[in-house]
Amino acid sequence: MSAVAIYLTPAAAWMATDGALYEYGRGEVIGFQQKAHILTHLQAVISARGPQAFAHALLPVLSAQFSTFEGLVAGMGTAAWVVHESMRDELAERYGNADVEIYAAGVGTNGPEAYALASHSGWGEPWRRLELGEFACAPAVDPSADTDIPAAMLDVMQRQRLERDEYGHCGVGGHVQLVQVTAEAVHSAIIHRWPDQIGDPLGEATA
Repeated sequence: MSAVAIYLTPAAAWMATDGALYEYGRGEVIGFQQKAHILTHLQAVISARGPQAFAHALLPVLSAQFSTFEGLVAGMGTAAWVVHESMRDELAERYGNADVEIYAAGVGTNGPEAYALASHSGWGEPWRRLELGEFACAPAVDPSADTDIPAAMLDVMQRQRLERDEYGHCGVGGHVQLVQVTAEAVHSAIIHRWPDQIGDPLGEATA
């Protein structure tokens, strides 16, 4: 399932993601990895929900094709579609589901912004770019009441970890990676780790 959360403040775009990989349909942890992919030269961070093989294929394409955050925003839909089309059969065969969602947050000439697009029609026309507001997350939970962004992100992620996929399995775990993008720099940190273990059901550990 994967989790992503985005906050926009006047000076920064913030993104948090989890770090667990699990066997879809069985719920067992198969590994851990970074899911927030930093594009420092674009003052941006991207993440994808769905098969992570797609995110790893998309990242170098976005990195090489664009030189500004505005360029990334304008062109990421077409770039993502091209990569997805080249992998559709592989993703469907390997994962059973080729649907993906892409989230991008960063700072451009208009300040902090965030966008999302998807291969499915659940948000309307596939691959149509959607501009996000001050808070967005998937799976969807309410924003945190905490005014400290790192604390708020962790609160959101803890509640996302309680959500279950269509098989009744947890899809959020491993760690919480928090990325802050400003006009001057991009910072990343692991702000929480769950004691999930490879081979165990994801979410069974409660710390």
